[in-house]
Amino acid sequence: MPSTRSDWPHGPRRQYHRACGAHRACALPHRVPAGRSRHAVPFHAQSNRDDLTMARSLAIPEFIEQIPAIRAGDDLLLSGTLFTARDAAHKRLAQLIADKQPLPLELANAVIYYCGPAPARPGDAVGPCGPTTSARMDPYTPLLLSLGVKATIGKGKRSAPVADACRAHGAVYCVATGGVAALLSQRVKRSEIVAFADLGPEAIWRFEVADFPVTVALDSEGNDIFRPSNQSLARWGIGCGFVQVGLPVSRTIVLASQDVVPTHTRSRPRQFP
Repeated sequence: MPSTRSDWPHGPRRQYHRACGAHRACALPHRVPAGRSRHAVPFHAQSNRDDLTMARSLAIPEFIEQIPAIRAGDDLLLSGTLFTARDAAHKRLAQLIADKQPLPLELANAVIYYCGPAPARPGDAVGPCGPTTSARMDPYTPLLLSLGVKATIGKGKRSAPVADACRAHGAVYCVATGGVAALLSQRVKRSEIVAFADLGPEAIWRFEVADFPVTVALDSEGNDIFRPSNQSLARWGIGCGFVQVGLPVSRTIVLASQDVVPTHTRSRPRQFP
């Protein structure tokens, strides 16, 4: 039986409370799976990246103006107006366009967030509002981009027709972090339904956001973090593997502040300031 220390501040502990064997030299042995020399997801200090990208704060008009210069992998904090729309709303918009009926919102220079917010608690602008899977909107996206939509926000990769439409119309696709819907709702300052109220959460909402965190996944030149095809994306460690929410596990996403947090850690997300 290993000896213990009775004078430990929080009760008895083993005297040799440390990693053993091959993990003895590892600074964080709990991160190393048994029988392996290093974690499957390396720390940023071990990657080939020269530095860590910090997010840029952009107002929506400024963001739209800079789309030709924005590249896949850029971390952004957006402030301004977003319109939410999911499957049902996209289907209705497509039907209105086909019937040549007036649309309930101006699509020119619009930013659409694939989201169906939960009901808000008293005093909150909106309930939890995380991104939904973008692929379900792929059949409608080229049409909306042709009518002036400049950016979409969701999670997961897009189809080849959407990538072609982004190149043709100078648009971008961004990903928001999944699994932190309550945290993202803290970036929404005001919300209101602008169309299709009978759809409930799937109605089209107008969000006024401040420093809403996104990562550019597909830029206006066709660069795609889900399908890295050039050395610049590979050098930044993009595309080495993806988590369920659709973000590269080797990327650093700035959510609460400018602190750098490896995305593979399992700790509780920090609260927004």
